[in-house]
Amino acid sequence: MARLPSRVCRGGVKVTNTLDAAGTPVSRTYSRTSDGALVAASSMIETLVSIPPDLHPER
Repeated sequence: MARLPSRVCRGGVKVTNTLDAAGTPVSRTYSRTSDGALVAASSMIETLVSIPPDLHPER
């Protein structure tokens, strides 16, 4: 996984994004610049759903 350059927002919070091999964002962390403490974190998972043809809404 690759990391994008971090950016510092107002209030001294650093935002760091992580990408998977395809370049899709998969996580983001927020940390305080004063001491490096983690403030918040989130992660994303892409899910593919297959709808059976007899249940497809366009039929």
